[in-house]
Amino acid sequence: MTHTRVRPTWSLRSAAAVLQLLLAGLVAAPAAHALDPEVMALANRLSWGGGSPPAVSTEEYLRDQLHPPANDGLPQALQDRIATMEISRRDPLELTAQQEKLRKELAAVKGKPSYGEMHKAYNAKIRSWQQEASERSLLRSVYSQNQLKEQLVWFWYNHFNVHWRKGRVQPLFADFEESAIRPRVLGRFKDLLNATVFHPAMLFYLDNRANKAGKINENYARELLELHTMGVEGGYSQKDVQELARALTGLAPDLRPLGERSRDSRELYIFQGVRHDTGDKVLLGQTIKGRRSADEVRAVVDLIARQPATARFISSKLAKYFCCDEVSSALVDAMAETFTKTDGDIAAVLETLFTAPDFRQSLGRKFKDPMHYVVSAARVATGAGAKTDPSLLARYISQLGQRPYDRSTPDGYPITDAAWSGSGAMISRFEVASRMSRNPGDIRDSPYVRAVMSNLGPNTRAALAGASNLANWKTIFFASPEFMHR
Repeated sequence: MTHTRVRPTWSLRSAAAVLQLLLAGLVAAPAAHALDPEVMALANRLSWGGGSPPAVSTEEYLRDQLHPPANDGLPQALQDRIATMEISRRDPLELTAQQEKLRKELAAVKGKPSYGEMHKAYNAKIRSWQQEASERSLLRSVYSQNQLKEQLVWFWYNHFNVHWRKGRVQPLFADFEESAIRPRVLGRFKDLLNATVFHPAMLFYLDNRANKAGKINENYARELLELHTMGVEGGYSQKDVQELARALTGLAPDLRPLGERSRDSRELYIFQGVRHDTGDKVLLGQTIKGRRSADEVRAVVDLIARQPATARFISSKLAKYFCCDEVSSALVDAMAETFTKTDGDIAAVLETLFTAPDFRQSLGRKFKDPMHYVVSAARVATGAGAKTDPSLLARYISQLGQRPYDRSTPDGYPITDAAWSGSGAMISRFEVASRMSRNPGDIRDSPYVRAVMSNLGPNTRAALAGASNLANWKTIFFASPEFMHR
């Protein structure tokens, strides 16, 4: 969104009243009828929120979001903007080569007067990749017609989190999202898992390049079981972690320039047979025949992806993100059954979730995390004709504690309400609401606002009626419990 430096005028009384309204959202979500229980409520959950009410039935909307067209419906100007980004124009091999070149140039002047300026330039280049990735993600999140797909890109990147700041990951994380995750967010979980296993961003981030026969590194194997598939209570043992680590030995990133490769391939991984433990492994009670090829890795990934514990863990996590913090066993059972019957078809599992009574009863009651909050506000503003400044949105999201791609630990950002609804977080959210309200656009003309005005609670209505100017009105709206929930 484009912002002017017009500051809203607040009295102590009005600021306190708005903050009290905002904090009221901590105590209880708005009533279940706060949004239209049909299409509008469903769209507010399956999208980032804040968009125009869909002019279709709930069945049509659900079908369109679960099976989206390849074209995301972005305006041509935004497609062109994304296409000209360096992370879009240059592949990981080129970006890695650029990073290595800059590193060598920097090392050559260490201790010399020019080192400081060159170090700043190096850091600026590396940061530019993170900024571009954030802008690309946020532009799509605000403007894409395939809103469920965009949420799932965020969800799965967060699930398979790699931290962009880790040295060798820096030129790779954007491609990890774009090439490994984005094309598979509604496909089979096994295919998505395989794509992450073989991507160099993951192999660098969780140290599998150091994993070799006779000296295994368990780091990736442990997180693969605990965070990516079966869950901490998945029933596997320490021996299973070790056996999986053995199966992953020799799988490493391959970022050599094409001219240095002995084979005509642009694959970003290499299976180093001389570093691989070729002995048989017993994983999760099944014998995996040792072999000197990446087929052994694919075999163990297939085995893990088909485990009942994986079906339950993935189902539970999807339900927590899209439905509620406390997920019923019956809902997890139903989703896990679909997962098993469909060979991990993510769209089918989500359809089971979205048509469940528990899900319908949760609509309008789930607290927005920072990404949902800021993106939904931006979508409200664009509905009133405002333009989106993705760098500003990224700054707001960062201020609220969820900086894009910056979770340093492999568990990803929390997805439960409690992680984002503390009193300190609400004060920061009030500050962000105030800043977002400086946009001169009149959101009262937004299709979303017009659709929800009749369903606002009496406290929010009274606060809006007492607003002294448009900026105050928008701050109150963005700070209301109704807007804080989805």
